[in-house]
This record gives sequence, structure tokens and C-alpha cells, in this order.
Amino acid sequence: MNLSKLLIKCTFGFSVTVGLLADIGTDNFAPQSLQAVQEDSTLDLVIAAGDLAYADTKLASTPESVWYRTELWDQFGRLVEGFGSKVPFVTTIGNHEVDYEINTQPVRIS
Repeated sequence: MNLSKLLIKCTFGFSVTVGLLADIGTDNFAPQSLQAVQEDSTLDLVIAAGDLAYADTKLASTPESVWYRTELWDQFGRLVEGFGSKVPFVTTIGNHEVDYEINTQPVRIS
């Protein structure tokens, strides 16, 4: 994961440096990438554009016993806690944060 930075110069005489992230996850690369964000003292704001923890992985394959991996959200929270307590951290929803089931059967409304 690479951190992209965007420098915004405002007409009011100041500038803001925004760090942009996406597809962070909680795998082996996430701690190193987030450590780099924490060590970058030029950032005024960090935006994570979705697919944060990939916690939508189902533990069971039967519809009656679907459990989502909530421990990944806890792990993600611990990973971002360091810089998230010092720099504003904004997240957006990705397709792995949406809890939905796709029904391919036609629905009749009577």
C-alpha cells in the first residue's frame, strides 16, 4: 500500500496536506504502511477510501450460520490508533464494509 499525498493551497494563505489511503486491510503490509503514515509529520488529514479491514469474510458457508470477522475490525482499530489520535482520520465506505446479500430470485409483491 502506498500513501498518496495531496497538497491543497487555499486562498486564505494556508495549505493542507492530505494523505490518501485505500485497501488497507490487516495483513502483513498494513502495520508497515500505517507506521509510515504515523511518522509523516507533514500530514494534516488522512482519508481512507474504503476497504478498510476486509472484515466481510464469512467464517461459515451456510446461510444459517454466517458470522463476520469482527476481530478484524478490532485489529484495524489497533493499527490506526497511533496516528488516528493525532491526525484527523476520515474513512469512506468500500464494498467490503457494506453488509448486504444479493437476492437473485424475483420478488413478487402481492
